[in-house]
Amino acid sequence: MLIGSSSGAATHLAALAGVPWLPQTMLVPVRHGGLDPDEPRAAVRGLAAALGAFLAANPQVGLHHMHDANQDRLMIRRMAYFRFKHRRLPAAYAEFLRAHLQPGGTVVVSDCGQRWPTTATGDRQVFQHGAVGGLPAEEYTHGSPRIARFLAEQGSGKRSWDPPAPDTSSPEAEWGFDPALLPDLTRLCDEEGWRLERLRFEQADSLSVPVAELYRAWYAEHSAAADRLLVTCFALLDMHLPLERGLVPYWTTFGTRPARDALLDYLAGTPAYDEIDLGLFSHGTCSIGLAGIDDWDEVLHRARRRGDYCGVDRLVYPQDFASNVRFHDALAAHRAGPSVPHPAPWEWVRQRLQQLDIPGVSYRTEEGG
Repeated sequence: MLIGSSSGAATHLAALAGVPWLPQTMLVPVRHGGLDPDEPRAAVRGLAAALGAFLAANPQVGLHHMHDANQDRLMIRRMAYFRFKHRRLPAAYAEFLRAHLQPGGTVVVSDCGQRWPTTATGDRQVFQHGAVGGLPAEEYTHGSPRIARFLAEQGSGKRSWDPPAPDTSSPEAEWGFDPALLPDLTRLCDEEGWRLERLRFEQADSLSVPVAELYRAWYAEHSAAADRLLVTCFALLDMHLPLERGLVPYWTTFGTRPARDALLDYLAGTPAYDEIDLGLFSHGTCSIGLAGIDDWDEVLHRARRRGDYCGVDRLVYPQDFASNVRFHDALAAHRAGPSVPHPAPWEWVRQRLQQLDIPGVSYRTEEGG
């Protein structure tokens, strides 16, 4: 079983092996009466009571208040993003593991090392200004000409943000792993005689290339076609359909130019795909660092025979909110490939993870596990 950091690539890995994944991080949207997205200090003050109430009711978690006026500005006008991370192993997780993991089984920690500057706002709570995407953390804090232009385009009276000064670095709210969970997990594995191993990766999308290549290798070993690529984006995921349809999944963190460029780099360094299907998550804002639809067209042009969007209306993106619903139906309508294999045995997956030679990615057995 996998447990820990959220990552679309990690969930595609779990689907390839036919094993469960238990997330450490959960999102709780909190409705409020309306706040200026460009006033991060006001957001801290306005949500303080809600933060305190949530943590009082949930003593075993750490809470990250994430405020991103670049990518999430439409939503944070009316709601806050609370992401909590389990710092103790939930009883439901322990029960699930005991009920379903065989003696001598393996628990794999999905450990994303992505971090972000944060401000402590109380016990077990931090404020994170900005998020992984098209802007680096330093730019959120110190401003830049492109932030000034963006705010002017959005009709804001601000030309930069004035967040609380960061005083520490924390596991990134969406993707980072909080190691506070490890002692409970280690004790349970010792008690039950399970092997505890850790899959470490520097960034949320660091696994995207190796996981895609694992699918290609598994298909090739079964003489199945490995020439159809499915690009998934952020929350546009269906972990089981790629294997059922004989597709190779590649996950992008968000629809940003860095994500697009990383995908083009992958396509330049791997045997060409005959078909490429591309899903894009619409968040409603022409945010800084967003890759435009013409940028994504370049990805589709890398297909030898066919490149199409999966549920995306290219004339409306990134305001194409319906695409977030159409993605699954469009994917489910794909034809199945010939001789689609069953999930790979875990030992096959494990052996290849141990053989990876990719900077920032490692797989190893934990001491005491």
